[in-house]
Parts: sequence; C-alpha cells; structure tokens
Amino acid sequence: MVSFQKSNRKRAAVGPFVAVSIVALVGCAMLAVDVGHMYVANEEMQNAVDASALAGASAVCESNALAVGLGMQYATHNKVAGQPVGQHEANVIVGYWEGSTHTFFPFTGTEPTRPNAVRSIGTRPDLPLFFARLFGFIIANVERDAVATSGSGTCAGIWGLELIDGDGDLITDSYDSSKGAYGTGNIFNNGDICSNRDIVLEGGVEIHGDAMNGADYSFLTYGSSMEIWGVMGAHRGEMFAPPFDMAAAQATNDNATIGLTDRGRDPFGGSLWDLNVTGNDGLTLAGGTYYFTSALIDGQATVTVTGPTTMYISGPADFTGGGLINITQDPKNLIIYSTGATMTIDGTAGFYGGVIAPQTEVTLTGTSEYFGTIMAKTLNMFGNTVMHVDERLIFDLLGIEPEVPLLVE
Repeated sequence: MVSFQKSNRKRAAVGPFVAVSIVALVGCAMLAVDVGHMYVANEEMQNAVDASALAGASAVCESNALAVGLGMQYATHNKVAGQPVGQHEANVIVGYWEGSTHTFFPFTGTEPTRPNAVRSIGTRPDLPLFFARLFGFIIANVERDAVATSGSGTCAGIWGLELIDGDGDLITDSYDSSKGAYGTGNIFNNGDICSNRDIVLEGGVEIHGDAMNGADYSFLTYGSSMEIWGVMGAHRGEMFAPPFDMAAAQATNDNATIGLTDRGRDPFGGSLWDLNVTGNDGLTLAGGTYYFTSALIDGQATVTVTGPTTMYISGPADFTGGGLINITQDPKNLIIYSTGATMTIDGTAGFYGGVIAPQTEVTLTGTSEYFGTIMAKTLNMFGNTVMHVDERLIFDLLGIEPEVPLLVE
C-alpha cells in the first residue's frame, strides 16, 4: 500500500508571514486610532474658529476691540480633545475680505472704511497621541482657521432688479444716518450692488460691499480695475420691492399745499398732477406726501425739500438741472416711489434719499454723490458714480438687516 504524507514546509513558510502580518495589522489599527483622534480634534477646532469668526464679524462694525473680544470668547467656549481652547491657542484678527481675489487683509489703521471681516486661527501644537508613540510620534499639531464677513449675502444696498449697467467708474460704500453724517468713523462696507439678473460695469470698480448677480446670470466688468470688498457671486433667492399704494397717494395727498415757485409761477402749469419747474426757477416743498403723474426739473431749476417728504410718481420723471435737493441731508426725509417707465437723476448737488421704482428704468448721470438707496427695474449709471448706502434707510424701507455675519472661508 502506498501512503502519502503532507509536507509541513509550506506551513512553516506561512507561519512567519502570518505573524508579521498580524503585527502590521495591529500597528495599522493603532495608527488608525490616532488618525481618528486627530480628525476629530481638527473638526472640533474648525467648529471653534467658525464660531469665533462669526461672533467677531457680528461686532466688527462697532469696534475692533469688541470684535476681538467676542471672537476670543466664542473660541474658548469650545473644546478640542476634551479640553477648552485656551486663549493662547486662539488668534482673532480684524480686517477686510476682498471677494474678487478671495483674500483677507488685516486692518492697519489707515483705511477710511471700517473693517468688514474677522479671521480666527486656532492652534493646538501639543495634541497628545496614543499608539503612534510606539513609532516615535508623541504629539501632533492641530491648526484651523476661518474668515467671516459682516453684512454679506443678504444684498442690502443698490438694486437693478433686471439689470445694473454702468458706463464709468463706480465707487460704493455705506454709512448709518442714525449715527450722524457720512464721514470718518461712519463709513462701512455694506455698499452692495445687487440684481436678480446681470450686472455689467465698464469702468473702474471699487465696491465696498457685496456684488451679487442673479442665479444663472453674470457679473461682468470691462474696466481697468476691480475691487470687491465683500462677497462676490450669485445671491440667495430673488429680491422684490416692498409694497406701496400709488392709488391711495393719488386719492389723499398734500399737493394743494404746494405754493408758487420762486419766480411766482404755478409749478403745475394749471394741472394738479404734473410737476414742472424749469429755467433758473426754484420750488420749496415742506414735508408731506405728494402725488405726480409726471415730474420735470430742468435747466438750472431746483426743487428743495425741507422736511420728511414722500413723492409718488406714476409717470416719467426727470430730475436734472440744479437737482432735487434734500436740505436736511437725511435720506429718510426724501422717499420717491415710482411706477413710471423712466426716471433720470442728475444735478450738481448730492442726492439724499431713497428711490423705490421696481417698474422703472432709472438713469443716473453726471458726477454727483448719492446718499441713501435706489431700487429700480433697470439701473443705468453714466459718468463716474459714487454711492453711499444708508444702512438705516435700508432697514426702515425694506426691513433688511445689513450686518449679518457670513462664513466665507
């Protein structure tokens, strides 16, 4: 009888390989524990700096010290690997976010506008490891950062609902009229330009605020320079004009209180609805509510408002010549609602007021400065335009809070 016996040579060869493999697998498992530990620690630090940046950005328009203080407070309220983030592990920096280059610049103290962003950096250089010690790795470094801006993503400023078209240099920023006149200490970065469709600008662009076009539309520039000190991109949802009652203004208004012009002329030319001031003439309007089927100011003529004034215009409006002058220089004291097809605003004096004209093609010409807000169906800007958005007016007219923090990095 022939018998066969299995050889043990193969088993002997496999045995050492299995032993080595088990050691390698155990080593990998131990390293996986540390990798997971580091991953969780990084996520916890990211949560800490996100909360810190958002908290700081919520106060950056008030003061640098408050922004840094809140940023530090929210960073240290978070834990990483079971231990609170220490003040020595958090660094909160106040500065500016430039949306077109996606870059953060620290505040130097020489810029005219208030900072609009906060960067928070969290670092734990001595996170202890467990099994990696067997391989000579005792500690790991955890470092994360985040940037948040104030007043971004909500689009609170200047609207051309169906188009913004600029031919000339454009500069925007913002201020809060409830804090006083525009100037040092009251200049902010909420001079947003917004459209539900395209924004097309053909001159130099310096936007101290967001530049937000509609979804599936574009922001196009053809000038030699562009700076967007805020968020650049498509905004969420679609913007609509606030409701207003043109018929009610037609039925009840203060037109009958309007007197003669400076030259003793009837500004209506016999009609109670068509405002017409021309030549070198002038007209003064006391505070009130007025309704016009058309409005014309041309030549060197001026119309001056001396108190809270609301105009409802159902037809074409041409405010050129010497201009429509709000002598109070408070934008809330001159609000214009329009359903007419066209409106032109020009003049040598600065325009202080709010224009809500969702069915109107509004054209800005000349080199005047504009203080307040404008919402038009289409907004055309010819010449060099400077817009100072009044944040208080935005809130009063539209209920939009312009200072809402947003993570951008």
